[in-house]
Amino acid sequence: MTDPLTRASLGDAAAAARAEWRADEEAWTRAAVEQWRHNRTMRDVIRDAMHRGDRLAFVLPAVTFAGCVTSVGDDVVVLDTIDGPVDLNVGEHAALVVRVLERAHAGGTRGAPVTTLRARALELETEACDVRIGCHGTPAVFDGRVQVGRDHLVVTERAGGGDVVLGLTAVAWMRRAVIGR
Repeated sequence: MTDPLTRASLGDAAAAARAEWRADEEAWTRAAVEQWRHNRTMRDVIRDAMHRGDRLAFVLPAVTFAGCVTSVGDDVVVLDTIDGPVDLNVGEHAALVVRVLERAHAGGTRGAPVTTLRARALELETEACDVRIGCHGTPAVFDGRVQVGRDHLVVTERAGGGDVVLGLTAVAWMRRAVIGR
């Protein structure tokens, strides 16, 4: 027969072992979450907001766009705004701030397929539509038809201003132009 004193001490030892195990698991979980947070990219954060359906504002030096993200690619985010979709450069060196305007309680999307800003520019070139392009470091907006090079865009300006050559890394945003806006 087991001594009652021994049974109680075994129970205490088991409880202490369980408590130590829980504390150890919590420490490992905290460390894993911290590691995960430190390894996230801006695109990861934006992609999570897209999946939830959050309404975001992309604050650039000369303009702010607000809406819901519909696609996230390697260096581009497509934002659905009140004036239509905008392709935003979110490459590694892009100067932008993202603000969460409204957390969604339901909705969200897995996102439409998109790869790169250059690929989006090629789509606009293929459609032979007018585009509007804003660049980092200048408040100027370029309107016209776009031709895509390997690392640059040539915008033939609609207003007869000639051709403007923009490095892809300088492009902050681009969208299909709506005449009159």
